[in-house]
Amino acid sequence: MGPLVILIWIGMVLFLLFLVLIPVVLVSHLAELIRIPKQLYQVASNPRLRKNHALEHATLNILERRYGCVGLSGISREDGFMVKGRVSPDVILKAAQLGLEGLKSGQTDLAVHQGCGTSRAAASFGAAALLLVLIVAGGLLNVFTLLVLGLFLILASPAIGVVFQRYLTTDPRVEHLSIRGIHRVSPPASAGFMFFPALLQYSGYYFVKTEQSVIWEEGDRFFPR
Repeated sequence: MGPLVILIWIGMVLFLLFLVLIPVVLVSHLAELIRIPKQLYQVASNPRLRKNHALEHATLNILERRYGCVGLSGISREDGFMVKGRVSPDVILKAAQLGLEGLKSGQTDLAVHQGCGTSRAAASFGAAALLLVLIVAGGLLNVFTLLVLGLFLILASPAIGVVFQRYLTTDPRVEHLSIRGIHRVSPPASAGFMFFPALLQYSGYYFVKTEQSVIWEEGDRFFPR
């Protein structure tokens, strides 16, 4: 069997696999039309969470740019945020303090992080919406349009994610936000370490506790927490 025949067989297998995966992709993306808007609304309508989300991003940006950390991720809550990665708690705390100072001094770009899940959520939502349009329009859903759609989303998702972060899921106005401390926490059940406990020595989970004296601002009016 020559190399050309092998390549043809590989191409056929990949093509069949692609055809099998199309329905799965369609169903998963259409499901995002319901799930993602709800998640975005929950974040966008929660002033505490948006401010902590901004500080989480600022902390990750400082850790990456100033300390050269890689492979980091974070999760925001109303009372603070969690950082996962191979980095000491002292460095995380220092980065959080620098990030908070930066946001308070007007460095609002720190509130946007390229690795945020918002970018992926925005891309999935965009794919779901466009797929729905193609299905409703009829006759436009084919392999070519799916490839074009996929390429578009790969190129556009970073920009879409930045817009979502800047205007919906973060709030860099953190004048009344303070950092209360940091402590190590157990990894979430979804982290998968229950099957590979040895990996815990390479990655830590730390929670940065914050406190807000007010929830949000409207003009010159301040709403107490």
